[in-house]
Amino acid sequence: MGSAVLLLAACSREAATPAADPTVLADLPATAAAAGGGTYAGEVRARFESVLSFRVDGKILARPAHLGDRVKAGQLLAQIDPGDSTALAAAARAGLVAAQSRLVLAVQQRDRNAAQLKDDLVSRAEAEQSDNAFTIAQAEVEQRRQELAVAEHQAQYTELRADHDGYISSENAEVGTVVKTGQAVLGLAWAGEADVTVDVPENRISQITRGQVAAVTLASAPASATPLRAQVREIAEIADPQSRTFRVKLALAQPGQARLGTTATVRFAGSAGAPRLVIPASALFHDGTATAVWVINPSDNTLVLRRVDVAAYGADIVTLAGGLAATDRVVVQGVHAVNAGERVRPVVPRAESGGAGERP
Repeated sequence: MGSAVLLLAACSREAATPAADPTVLADLPATAAAAGGGTYAGEVRARFESVLSFRVDGKILARPAHLGDRVKAGQLLAQIDPGDSTALAAAARAGLVAAQSRLVLAVQQRDRNAAQLKDDLVSRAEAEQSDNAFTIAQAEVEQRRQELAVAEHQAQYTELRADHDGYISSENAEVGTVVKTGQAVLGLAWAGEADVTVDVPENRISQITRGQVAAVTLASAPASATPLRAQVREIAEIADPQSRTFRVKLALAQPGQARLGTTATVRFAGSAGAPRLVIPASALFHDGTATAVWVINPSDNTLVLRRVDVAAYGADIVTLAGGLAATDRVVVQGVHAVNAGERVRPVVPRAESGGAGERP
């Protein structure tokens, strides 16, 4: 009887219910807003600028170049007192003449001793001494010649001349100033190519790429003027330690239409490349030393760990440079509580991450 009761209880027991798949919050990545969008204040500057200085010490006697002057290559910009340099050149010239005279005497003595040595009128030691004196005199002439060349060059260095066509962009020393070698005297902005420079905050620098097109409006231009076309040429790799901004340089397509130093407003156009994807920062995981995310396999809702390339980190979002498709569903919360190959039940978050971008 007891056996029958146990058998009946076993038959009536319900089969064990399988464990439900864990629920995870998952969503599609957002599309970043138009890359590079934004307006910044900038300044028109020469592509190349150089600081001009004398290569010798001296007192400035004249400085015909002034701030804003247009100058030509080779034009005299400033001059220092040539007295010392002229005296050094004269002394070097005199030293060369004296050395040349000693060389003539050394040649005569060498030739005389060589002839007398054949008739045993001088000893071999005397002949060798005359040969040695000739060699020394010859070397001294070469030394004096090089010293004269240096002195003549220094005499030329008393004149500061423009090495390129351009404009005087700064004045650093006045007439009467005693300057040292290498001390800045004038600044020269080279004529020709010009850039517009802007400073971009670090939270927006990832939106700007090389080759990106921008419209430049000059403060000095009338309101009806057509904006100038510019293209991003250079992006600083390191932020300014004070302002925490990155310097961006844009090449003007028609530099002749913009005066150097003019204030400009730069409006960036969208990037020509494919739009980047944005995910919440909470979705990031790690695959060894690489950054990764959990992607849900659409066929069976299992998890796959996929490595991604990060373009920029924001306060609560991350902009990706690659590794993820717009149709990939990503786990956005609880990434440390799941495992590879695990079957899950994805649930879309009720609140969208504000400002991340637009859904694809």
